[in-house]
Amino acid sequence: MEEKDFEICLRNIESRDPIRRRQGVISLEKIGDNRAFNVAKALLTDEDFKVREQAERIYDLLSRKNKKAVFQHTEPVKDVETLSEIWEVFDEVGFIIKRNVGAIYLAAAVSGAAKLLLAISMCVSKEIIPFDSYALYNSLFSIGPVLFTIHQLVFRPFIWLTVGRAFLAGFQDKNARALSKIPISFSGYLAMMFTNLLQFVPIAALAYFILSRSVFGADILVKTLCFMVLVYFYYVSIPLLPVQLLDSSNVGSTLSKSLSIFSEKKSFLKQSYPTFLVLSLAFYCCIAGNAAIVMGWITSSDSEVLIYPAILIADVLIDPFWIGYRILTTRLFYKNNA
Repeated sequence: MEEKDFEICLRNIESRDPIRRRQGVISLEKIGDNRAFNVAKALLTDEDFKVREQAERIYDLLSRKNKKAVFQHTEPVKDVETLSEIWEVFDEVGFIIKRNVGAIYLAAAVSGAAKLLLAISMCVSKEIIPFDSYALYNSLFSIGPVLFTIHQLVFRPFIWLTVGRAFLAGFQDKNARALSKIPISFSGYLAMMFTNLLQFVPIAALAYFILSRSVFGADILVKTLCFMVLVYFYYVSIPLLPVQLLDSSNVGSTLSKSLSIFSEKKSFLKQSYPTFLVLSLAFYCCIAGNAAIVMGWITSSDSEVLIYPAILIADVLIDPFWIGYRILTTRLFYKNNA
C-alpha cells in the first residue's frame, strides 16, 4: 500500500498540473521515509515557488527526524512549523547573522553612529557631562527622555531599514534577498517612521504616566495596570515593523496584517518572546558590564561612570539580534499567511 502511495505521489509531482504537483509534494510528509527525503531534496531547486517552498519545509522536517543521516544541503530554510522551540529560534537568528555578519554589523554601526559617537565622547571628554555620579544622573534623567524620543522617532526607522535589510540578505531564499536589495527611499523611510509611531507613542505615553514624578501620587493599582497594558501592547506590536519592512504597504494595511499575525500565532509568540527577551537582556548586561570594565582600564576612569557609554555600545551590538528575532518570526508567519 505504501509503495502504491509513493507511486501516486510521484505521478502527481511529475504532472504538468501545478495543483497536482503541490499536492504530491505535500504528501511526501505523510510518507516520511528516505525516498520522500530524496524527492524533497531534488525539488529544492524546482521552478515552481510553491513546490520549492513545500519541499524546503519537508526537507527540513525529515532532516530533523533522521539526525544520523549525512545531508549535503547545509542551509535549509526553516519554516515556522519546525521552529517549535525558543532555542531553535535563537539558534536560527544567530545562524543568519553569522551568514552575513559583516554587512549586518556594518549597517548597525552606520545606523547607530550617533550612539557610538556619543559613547566615545563620554569616554574621552570629561567636560561633556560632569563625572559626578549625582550630576550625571540628574543630567541623564533630564535630557535622557528627549534624546531617547529623538532616537526613536528619527533614527529608529533608519536602523530598521538598514539592519533589517542586511539581516534579510542572510536568508537562503531569493525573495528575502531580493527584499534586502531594495534601495532605501525617502518614502520608504516615512512609511517606516509612521509605522514606528504607532508602536512608540502609546508605549511612551504609558511609560511617562508610570515614571513621571508629576503622577507619582497616582494609585499604585492604576500604575500597575498601566504597566501591564504597556507590556501587552509591546508584545502585540512585535510583528508591526517587520511587516512594514517586508511588505512596504500603507500604515493601515501594515497594522491590519500585524494584528492578524499576532491573533493567529500569539501562542508561539507568548512562548518565545519572554525567553528571547530575557536572553537578550542577559547578553546586554554582560556586554555593557565588560565594555565598562575595558573602557575603564583603557581610559583609567571609574568604570561605574563608564557604564553609560557602555550601555550605548551594547545597544548597537545587541540590536541586530532583537531586530532579527522579530523579522524571522514575522516573516515565517507572514509567509504562511500569504
